[in-house]
Amino acid sequence: QNMELRGVLNMDIKANGIYDKKNNKIPVTNGQVSLITGYVKSIYYPNPIKDINVLATISDHQGTLNDLKVNIHKASFNFEEKPIYVKAKLSNFENIKYELNEDDRLTTICFNQGREIVINDYENDISEYLLLKLQDWLKV
Repeated sequence: QNMELRGVLNMDIKANGIYDKKNNKIPVTNGQVSLITGYVKSIYYPNPIKDINVLATISDHQGTLNDLKVNIHKASFNFEEKPIYVKAKLSNFENIKYELNEDDRLTTICFNQGREIVINDYENDISEYLLLKLQDWLKV
């Protein structure tokens, strides 16, 4: 209701099991996700995120956060007319390990209270703050 979403989403995911946050158990999972020509527009920000293209695989053979692996083979989108490109490998979601882009570059997009944006490029410098935020988000 507060968001406009568009794009072609294809998912081929097989999952078997239950999600148990208390015991860090998740379904045994294997699959692929792709999004082509995605578009997201929220009432809370005047400009959309557009031209979203993502190809990712997900695998977890043991049903644990420790075994969960997400491989973002390629992702790209346009935000504030700035193209953003991402390649990443995430693993061990209990103590997250990651590889970002081939050039170890991370782009962050930050919103402040005035709804202004700040786009930062970090090269070989990913702060503890960003890592903790990612871990918090993944343990929802």
